[in-house]
Amino acid sequence: MFVSGFGSVTALFISSALIEGFQVPNGINELWPLLGLTLCLQVIGHNLLAHCQGEINVNLSSIICLSQPAIASVYSFLLFSEIISPKEIAGIVIVVAGVYLVKAQYHT
Repeated sequence: MFVSGFGSVTALFISSALIEGFQVPNGINELWPLLGLTLCLQVIGHNLLAHCQGEINVNLSSIICLSQPAIASVYSFLLFSEIISPKEIAGIVIVVAGVYLVKAQYHT
């Protein structure tokens, strides 16, 4: 996770500097959203994911990691009233069915 995170930061920093230019928050009001995202998503979210992956089967762990976009889509629908397309609904159903099938297979 460290290597992928470090590589992502490097690639995103270079691409954002070339496309949007270098930007620095001007005050605390512009800094709070960045600090909130850092704390909630990176620190809490990734640490919980890493902890949970050690407690479950490897096959189920990989399926759950692949289900993150489906879960984000449902959250965006519930929290921000975004419209989910029929293709996205089909993908969500396939992911949930995959998680169920893998869990049922290794539950015995």
